[in-house]
Amino acid sequence: INYVITKNTSPKGTYTVQNTATYSEVVHITNINVNEGYDVDDIIIKDEDNTPITHTGISGGETTFTMPAKNVSITITYVDHDYVITKTTPVNGAFTIPTTATASSTVNITGITPNTGFEIDTITILQTSGTGSPTEITVLGTGDSRYFTMPTGDITATITFKPINYVITKNTSPKGTYTVQ
Repeated sequence: INYVITKNTSPKGTYTVQNTATYSEVVHITNINVNEGYDVDDIIIKDEDNTPITHTGISGGETTFTMPAKNVSITITYVDHDYVITKTTPVNGAFTIPTTATASSTVNITGITPNTGFEIDTITILQTSGTGSPTEITVLGTGDSRYFTMPTGDITATITFKPINYVITKNTSPKGTYTVQ
């Protein structure tokens, strides 16, 4: 007897599986691919009575299970992919940024704190994967808190600090002179 295998689809990824199988046949789910920005969360295989069927786990883009004497359905669920945020160690200041974020999420850079006598010079966010060559990402906000939209790829965050140029004002006096160097 051939039992039916129902393949539930998702716009977040694809896979290949046969349409029918006989009792105790090893069924191969192959070509498990995810679209950019997603990861496989779970592979759910259930028989027609809603009883879970164990599979071997994903390896090399595929998994297998043994066909029960019932029709089954297969659903693959997906989660947003976490892209890596690499923080360049700042000199003469500090800042805080998460270590990962999902594409299109808002990433906050907080606690931007120059050491005494320094101020923010540059804030650079470079997408380092998924684009070929590094692409600069626009940073918004002011003061010690900035933000940007996470791209679909890993990024590097760099903040540089520069010395503050203080102005020394020389007041003149009719009673004498002095020199400022």
